[in-house]
Amino acid sequence: MTAMPYLNAPGKINGSVASRSLPWRGRICVAGLLLILGTFSAAATETGGTCCQDIERRIDDLSAATASGRQVSLEVSGKLQRSVLYWSDQQESNAYVVDPTSGGSFFTFSGDAEVDSKWGAGFLLEIEVPVNPSDELSQTVASFTPAPAVGAAHFYIAHEDVGTLGLGKQTEAHDHITESDLSATDDFASPSVADWNGGFLLRRRGGGRLPIDGATWSLFGADGIGDGEEANIIRFDTPEERTLQGSLSWGMGGVSAVALRYEETSADFKVMGGAAFAYYAEDSRSPCRDIDELAQCATVAGSISIKHLPSGLSATAAAGFIAINPSSAAGDDHWFYAKLARAWSLTKLGATTTYSEYFYGTRSLEADLDTLGPTGAGIIGLRAETSVFGAGVMQTLDGMDIDFYLSLRRYEIEASTSGPMPQSLPLQPFSAILAGSRITF
Repeated sequence: MTAMPYLNAPGKINGSVASRSLPWRGRICVAGLLLILGTFSAAATETGGTCCQDIERRIDDLSAATASGRQVSLEVSGKLQRSVLYWSDQQESNAYVVDPTSGGSFFTFSGDAEVDSKWGAGFLLEIEVPVNPSDELSQTVASFTPAPAVGAAHFYIAHEDVGTLGLGKQTEAHDHITESDLSATDDFASPSVADWNGGFLLRRRGGGRLPIDGATWSLFGADGIGDGEEANIIRFDTPEERTLQGSLSWGMGGVSAVALRYEETSADFKVMGGAAFAYYAEDSRSPCRDIDELAQCATVAGSISIKHLPSGLSATAAAGFIAINPSSAAGDDHWFYAKLARAWSLTKLGATTTYSEYFYGTRSLEADLDTLGPTGAGIIGLRAETSVFGAGVMQTLDGMDIDFYLSLRRYEIEASTSGPMPQSLPLQPFSAILAGSRITF
């Protein structure tokens, strides 16, 4: 039987990773156990004792099971990431130690067992350990450490020719659909540009904040359109060994999603991409924005990345838009992202990857004016256009699964009110530098 997929494995665009046997530390432990048992067995034989006969029989049973092809595997993996975020909103600046939200730190426990040559089953448990997640910080919040949380907890059954069915907390079919990126820099520089500054308040040119409740970069941004998240769902994936893989999911919040993913490698090129449609039947998780969250909202999103293997040059593009928007403030809500990167062989340490990126998004919404507004409290229609320019460098240490990176971004926004007396809202740009490292294991 070929390798069976794990749903929701971190760091994988297609949400899966092949099953593996015990890592080398586990093999050493098993070998040591067998050595100890063998020593006791030899001692018992020399003294004519029978104390270890039962142990020997169990070892024989285990050997017979292994020889017959029945295997059980358990793997512990994960990622640790720490960074320093320097930011400036043109009126205030500071530096925070953060955990980049787009990458994060977590531990994953996964296991599988082969039932026969075609069938298998397994589980995945992911524990997230966020410390100062970057999108939770702001001008007034310099530190925020939530308790460790269960990022995923589900089991699955798989058939080599049919696919995989998973049940529990896992990524939705359209999650990570906008993150096809062969440059390996998406952990800290992804299309989700508000991961850096989503909690920061927007500043007016000339001083002060906007008289709008919760006027943050995340509220005005469009980068979240079309991407899913981890939720309690049921999900089905076609076999991942094929070039084209399909996924279906339904569950929490009445969210239904269908996705197609493509991956192929030739002698000179590698291509990865995907597209997804998601429908939000309930208002609890609707990406359509009004005074109240709206049901019956739908999004379309996708991404593609192409890498020229001999040169290390890669190009990535992603986009998302709201296809069905019941909001009274409905507009042309969409975003587009592009990245150009190249992996250079400059040192013996490993690849040095440089990249540049660009994001543009538009967002229409309604918001509450607070009492600081010139007309007092009320409801106002808004339209925002966000542009982000970025560049960075990443140094990989071969054989150690360690990367160091330095990234820069400049966020610019143009906003205006709608209604009988529309007016522009002059807003300050936002600048940020992110420097850090990540370790995968």
